[in-house]
Amino acid sequence: PDSEFLRQLQRFESIQQERRSSRGVSRSINLYPPGRIVHLVKTGQSKNCLHGVAGCITCGLSNAGFEYTAIRKENDDFNEIEISPTLWTDHFPNRVCMEIEKVAKSFGIDT
Repeated sequence: PDSEFLRQLQRFESIQQERRSSRGVSRSINLYPPGRIVHLVKTGQSKNCLHGVAGCITCGLSNAGFEYTAIRKENDDFNEIEISPTLWTDHFPNRVCMEIEKVAKSFGIDT
């Protein structure tokens, strides 16, 4: 069914495809991580972010204040690495753990 999330996901996938096309043909090594993958996708910014100032350097360089949605992805969806300004902070163990706990709570799972 049509939803805001589906439109955001389709837009995200379209942008990713455009980026891949713009890089052209290059040598690549396919990477396939093992196991089942639940990808946390940034889908918005929390309205109660303390850094509400436009262009705030803290929010611009970290994942503070972002909202995430968990989606199931296939292993071959992660066959390349894309470097982003928040790559490092997006994967800090304490941030990942906090976001996973939020997702679990959204499904009624007590953490």
